[in-house]
Amino acid sequence: MVALPAEPSADERARHELTHDPSAPWCIHCIVGKGKEVPHRRILADATAPLDQHMFFADYCFIKTNAGVTDADEQFATTLVVVDKDTGAVAAMSLPSKEATPFATEFVASFIDRCGLAKVTLSTDGEPAITSLADKVKDRREHGAILQQAPKHSSASMGVVERAHWEIQSQTRTMIPKLLVRTRPPRSTTRTPSSRGL
Repeated sequence: MVALPAEPSADERARHELTHDPSAPWCIHCIVGKGKEVPHRRILADATAPLDQHMFFADYCFIKTNAGVTDADEQFATTLVVVDKDTGAVAAMSLPSKEATPFATEFVASFIDRCGLAKVTLSTDGEPAITSLADKVKDRREHGAILQQAPKHSSASMGVVERAHWEIQSQTRTMIPKLLVRTRPPRSTTRTPSSRGL
């Protein structure tokens, strides 16, 4: 039989509920939102690139922003995700569309620049929207970027950013119900006369 997790103190619970990170086994929001086991992976000693050939991955994902009654009622936010492969740093931003706007270009380029590296490789899938953005990021950066496209039908080659998609989506699924509970107006405890009694 599996033992139940120890209950946290009120202070621990309050701190955890600010971000729900890391996931807690006693938190119902974490269990529901992040209920997928993280796979155990072996890291090879030579798996990281030299510091002068830093890898970044960029891709779009869609995050459900509401729980519709039917599939047609569901709404999704277009989200741009950029991952630094070597450090695991992630930057994500919701956008109105997949268009390679100056704002999206600046977001990606400045994230890469803040990492302090001149020589970088920016890897994307072959989707026209993200490759167009990668071209603009390359042009925007002082040191440019080596652009790389993942082979077609090879989601494993984009696994770093796919994992970030899952993390962002699970964090969103965890936080939205909690925010809805906190922002929902309180129910009225006073009764009003019904129209039947008049």
